[in-house]
Amino acid sequence: MTVSSAFRPPLPLSFLWACLLFWAVGLGVVGLTDKAELHLWLNQWHAPAADGAMRLLTHLGDGLALAVAALALLLWNRRALLGLVFGVGLGILPTVALKRLLDTPRPRLYFEELGRLQELPLVEGLRLHDHLSMPSGHTATAFLLAGFALAWPLARGVGWQLALFALALLVAFTRVYLSQHFLEDVLAGSVLGVGGALGGAWLAALPRFDKLGPSGHSTLPSPTP
Repeated sequence: MTVSSAFRPPLPLSFLWACLLFWAVGLGVVGLTDKAELHLWLNQWHAPAADGAMRLLTHLGDGLALAVAALALLLWNRRALLGLVFGVGLGILPTVALKRLLDTPRPRLYFEELGRLQELPLVEGLRLHDHLSMPSGHTATAFLLAGFALAWPLARGVGWQLALFALALLVAFTRVYLSQHFLEDVLAGSVLGVGGALGGAWLAALPRFDKLGPSGHSTLPSPTP
């Protein structure tokens, strides 16, 4: 299969380099640090004001965020919507499948089994899940939306790339802050989300979908810096 000669999905290189740095540092920390101690260290800055903000920001990675993005694309560009659908198939569905296949314990259950539940910082009134920790679905969604906006592209330039990376990373951090996931879970989710975004944009750019309308891609085949 070849991408239409009129356009091809640009690679958001600044976004991808930021992701690679996050993955490299994250994997190194996960590999060299005790799982429980790392989670407690990442959660040592709890504050009532931050609790509310984190509970709000984490919704940027839930199904409603995907639905809003899909509705906006339906009204604006059906081809972009197709790319997002492909992205969900490549990034979100594997995330759901891996959750059920691995069925790893979430922080609350993990610390309870260690006999250290009293050490876990909790956000008042927040319901914590116990199972299906790896990978993080909210993180996969956040990175899928950010990556797709850049790979389609709906946003351009280094500033947009770094801003969307920072926003996706913040959603990932909320999952750890709220003790719904471990760092390793959000790392895996971000990889799946970025992979889904790039794969979805590439598939929607195939010539067979030209009848759906303009792609919005640049005619230049070179990567976005």
